Amino acid sequence: HECMRDRRQWRSSVALTFFLAFLYYGGLGVFGFLVFGTYLEASVTQNLAKLQGALLWRNASAIAFLVKIQLTAPLLLNAILVSFWAPEAGAPEWPPSRILGLFGLTALTALTAVAFADDVAAVASLT
Repeated sequence: HECMRDRRQWRSSVALTFFLAFLYYGGLGVFGFLVFGTYLEASVTQNLAKLQGALLWRNASAIAFLVKIQLTAPLLLNAILVSFWAPEAGAPEWPPSRILGLFGLTALTALTAVAFADDVAAVASLT
C-alpha cells in the first residue's frame, strides 16, 4: 500500500489478486475432481503418488512447490525483517547491513528447516 503510485487502487488490486487466486485454486480443485473423482485426496499430490507412470507429474509438482517456496519466502522474511528493523526515513531502503540481515535470517530459517525436517514433514502430512 505504501509503495503504490495511486493508493486509491488498493481495493481493486487486492480484489483482482484474490479473484486470480480463486480462479487458480478453484480450477485446480475442479480439474483434480474431474481426473480423480470421489477418490480425490486433500492434496492432489497424494493422488499423483498412486498413479502408475506419473513420475514426471510428481517431479513437476515437487519442482513447482520448490519454486513457489523460493519466490514466497523472501517476501515473508522481508516483512519479518521490516517489522523488527524498519528502514530509516531518507536513508536507502536496502543498505548493506540490511541485506546481510536478510541473508542471515534466510540462512537461519533454512538451517532450522533442515534441523526439524522430520517434524515439519509429520505436521505437513496432517493437512
